[in-house]
Amino acid sequence: QVRSDTTVYNERNAVLEQATSIDNLLASTTTGLTPAMSSFFQAFQGGADDPTSIPQRQLLLTQSEGLAARFHSLDSRLNSQMQNINLELVSAVSSINSLAQSLAELNSSISVAIGAGQGDIPNQLFDTRDETLRQLSELVSVSTFSEGQGGQINVFIGNGQPLVLGNSAATLATVENPSDSSRQEVALIINGVSNIVSDELSGGRVGGLFEFRDNELTEAINGLGRIAIVLSDSVNEQHALGMDLESNLGGLFFRDINETSLAQSRVISNSQNLGPYDQSIQINITNSQALTIDSYEMVFEGPSANDFNIIRSQDSEIVLSSTLPGIFPASVSVDGFEVQFDAGTFKIGDRFTINPTKTGASDISVA
Repeated sequence: QVRSDTTVYNERNAVLEQATSIDNLLASTTTGLTPAMSSFFQAFQGGADDPTSIPQRQLLLTQSEGLAARFHSLDSRLNSQMQNINLELVSAVSSINSLAQSLAELNSSISVAIGAGQGDIPNQLFDTRDETLRQLSELVSVSTFSEGQGGQINVFIGNGQPLVLGNSAATLATVENPSDSSRQEVALIINGVSNIVSDELSGGRVGGLFEFRDNELTEAINGLGRIAIVLSDSVNEQHALGMDLESNLGGLFFRDINETSLAQSRVISNSQNLGPYDQSIQINITNSQALTIDSYEMVFEGPSANDFNIIRSQDSEIVLSSTLPGIFPASVSVDGFEVQFDAGTFKIGDRFTINPTKTGASDISVA
């Protein structure tokens, strides 16, 4: 019961610490987005009230630059928090490996002591092992099973991943997420082969960090990006309808949200895809109002190499099933964006991560 409660406490505490950091950043009257947005719209109102005033127009440009800089700053801070979580995971995995080795050695010592003591119980070793298990439960959920008369136990973490079997300890490592190199995952190394088990780990500080990263933090980054994209798109659309001081139609006010480099950056090829790596894909925003804060995975699952599904990552729901026509360019639309296939060889097993809004806050700039 102590181990179980320790696991729950450390999981929730990890989420609270990380969430407090985001809350302090976004809700602040100095560092948050709201003050910069208010100043921007006030400057726009001033420009509308006196459109021939050069100082008023300059103020609007200054406030627009300030708003873009605020988006960049917030996005940088949120992504820094993602990197801090990566570092914490590396530290936690190192601690888990150390504790696992200690448990394996304690198992061996207990077995020897029971055999040599002719039935006497090595209580001090048992107490040390219990304390080691408690320390392990601070990092991840733990379950144990007795191995029989020798006093040894097998230790499993998360949803049943074997960590200690008798006097043998497994090794964990952190590896890059194959669909997003900015995220570290936890892998179980068996016979030299790494198997990512992040989704199987729960509880403790590690479980809390994963829960926060994959939910609150990802939603904050994507949500901030969506605000930037909708703002850019809406202002650009209205600005193009007006006229400048020389009676020319207004062009872009903010950077074009479908600029080729931006559109291409919204899709990432999975690092486990097989060559040739000649695919050219871009994600164009077709209706910014319909965008969600979700990420998606495009999977070529067959039966032919041209058949693919687009799966929403948050709930694993297939939002679109389609087939490439074999003639490029080709496109499909879903949830306010368009997947445009320009060229390349697509194969069964290929996977691509689609992030329509993730980089929106870092991409915004005044045109």
